[in-house]
Amino acid sequence: MPLPNGTITVAQLLKDAGYKTATTGKWGLGFPGSGSEPTERGFDFNFGYNCQREAHHYYPTHLWRNKERVEVDGETYSHDLITEETLKWVRENAAQPFFLYLAFTIPHAQYEVPDLGIYADRSWPEAEKRIAAMVTRMDQSIGRLLALLRQTGTDRNTLIFFASDNGAMGSNGGHQLEFFNSNGPWRDFKRSMYEGGLRVPAIAWWPDKIKAGQVNDTPWAFWDFLPTAVDVAGAKPPKSFKTDGLSIKPLLLGKRQPQRAYFYWELHERFFQQALRMGDWKVVRPAINRPVELYNLKTDPAEAHDVAAQHSDLVQKMTALLQSARTESVDWPIKPPPEKK
Repeated sequence: MPLPNGTITVAQLLKDAGYKTATTGKWGLGFPGSGSEPTERGFDFNFGYNCQREAHHYYPTHLWRNKERVEVDGETYSHDLITEETLKWVRENAAQPFFLYLAFTIPHAQYEVPDLGIYADRSWPEAEKRIAAMVTRMDQSIGRLLALLRQTGTDRNTLIFFASDNGAMGSNGGHQLEFFNSNGPWRDFKRSMYEGGLRVPAIAWWPDKIKAGQVNDTPWAFWDFLPTAVDVAGAKPPKSFKTDGLSIKPLLLGKRQPQRAYFYWELHERFFQQALRMGDWKVVRPAINRPVELYNLKTDPAEAHDVAAQHSDLVQKMTALLQSARTESVDWPIKPPPEKK
């Protein structure tokens, strides 16, 4: 769905603060002609897909540069085109403050890649070879970006975040989730409110600011990125601007991170699901017509033991938050799962 009119994005705030802004890869927040294309939402430059569904295919007939449709021959690997456009833009804008949202599409299904590289001779199923080759191709592209930052002398003054948008994909297209142990100990996978769907690792790289090699298990969420980026850039949002996020700049610098009351998630892709985390406790509502489940992530990170029956007061408190934390949406009405035949 297009972003509603008046939506303030992190790109807009940073652009107002003097940053050049770009997004490359995948955009799914406003189709061409909707008025919510990237260049209408604070980005000076955009290249890649402008459709969630089209971004599943890697040999497209077209991509988008700003609002211009770019014809592609259907035989060129889109990731490589996106990488080259990204590097070109960074090279042209490295002399000034810039913000890049690089939304690579690989290794999203379908599992297509020009070659299997170092995995060609592995005794693995074909789908697993392809996924591994796609991840390695992305890794190499990020390596090229880091090399360019060093070449242009901007590496010492650049903060990079790397993360995934959701947990590992379930088994499909010949791929088996367990083959690479993609979700480790976490329960379930993408499109789930359990940790396997929600919990993803993040890497932050900021030379001379973040101490190399450290690991921190303090949870944060994507809605923390905007206030963090604004804090790092020294930008100031309008007084009327509100966000559920917190700046994690103190966390990055090894300082005490402000505490938050809770994290809240909901999903509508198949049917309405909810989850809420408060400290080490987490409730999951797997469907609107199912009872709320309660887990202690400290003692039961795999969410194997529902202890709702033993903590009725806590369940009542967190269930109330499931109601108050959300905002009704015309685009995303609450719906139950389909009835089993």
